[in-house]
Amino acid sequence: MRESTSEEPVVRPTVKFRIRVGLEGPTTFGLSMSSVQVTLPGPPETLVTLHGEHVDLGPASLGHPVVEAVATYVVDAGQIDELAKVRSSEVDGVVGYWTVGDYTPAVRDLCHAALDDLRSAVLRLIELVRWRLSPDTWSGDNIKGDGSNILCWSADRSTWVTLGNTTEFKLELAPSAAELSEKTQQQLSEMAASGEREPLGREIWHAGVAAHNRRDYRTAIILGVSAVEIELKKFIGERVPQAHWLLDNLTAPPVYKMVRDYLPELLTETEERLSDAARGILFDAVERRNTFVHAGEKAHKKFPRAPESGESLKVLGMASDMLWLFDSYRGQPWALQNLGWADRQSLAWLNF
Repeated sequence: MRESTSEEPVVRPTVKFRIRVGLEGPTTFGLSMSSVQVTLPGPPETLVTLHGEHVDLGPASLGHPVVEAVATYVVDAGQIDELAKVRSSEVDGVVGYWTVGDYTPAVRDLCHAALDDLRSAVLRLIELVRWRLSPDTWSGDNIKGDGSNILCWSADRSTWVTLGNTTEFKLELAPSAAELSEKTQQQLSEMAASGEREPLGREIWHAGVAAHNRRDYRTAIILGVSAVEIELKKFIGERVPQAHWLLDNLTAPPVYKMVRDYLPELLTETEERLSDAARGILFDAVERRNTFVHAGEKAHKKFPRAPESGESLKVLGMASDMLWLFDSYRGQPWALQNLGWADRQSLAWLNF
């Protein structure tokens, strides 16, 4: 009688890369919270962790991780041996570590791939926090450069070796009053685990706010209208899947006509509607955008002057409200709390 045999599973070495992101200067990120761990799907599995009872995203010299991301890779044993090479020389009493450029091409490619994944993980988590918790204080281009980071690797997730200055990825956040509750902590975890991202229309809207802040009002209006168009077509495709192909392949009706005549047909009686005033702003904004695109800087009988701050603000405020409404239609009731962005800027919705 033959004895049954089973092949031993092949166990390949793994290496884990970690990036810790901190800031230089007085910028703070006022996020009161307990430790949060969010697993992001996809190869490689990425773990994003925020640490501390109160995270103060202040001077990086404080020495504690502020935002941490970890990515795991399967590698050859020789690559771990190469990564384990640490310079023993000292310059002015400081031990020098190997950087990405010191390794063979294969290991350099591995490190660069890890950096790309970790950058994406950190920014994605921050964008989710912005979307869910801090849409006002992080609006525009307040997630940007001028910070610092440290890349490390480990074969066992307990002993970490610094690779040195390995990437130009920088991060800066405007001061924020975002605060995690037990409920929002769970929501953020579920969003990240499901693969959800800040909607594309909202990202474009932030670019529009950045344009408004630098007084580029024409660009702000174009981006505000584009954000509405993108999320409107996306929502119609979700509510009426049969219409998705038509929206993608045929010329769609003007966006203000779809909002006025078609969108109400898709909503239930209890779902919030866009106000008549906001629809009027949308109508004018689409005309204004079309004038910019087709006539350039030439004067138009309805718009004899270049756009000013008040007009840009109204368009961005209308667009923001529409995007929050679309979020609420998709099952995010908290989005309705964010309506009225322009009013919260302490600026009037001026007539133009």
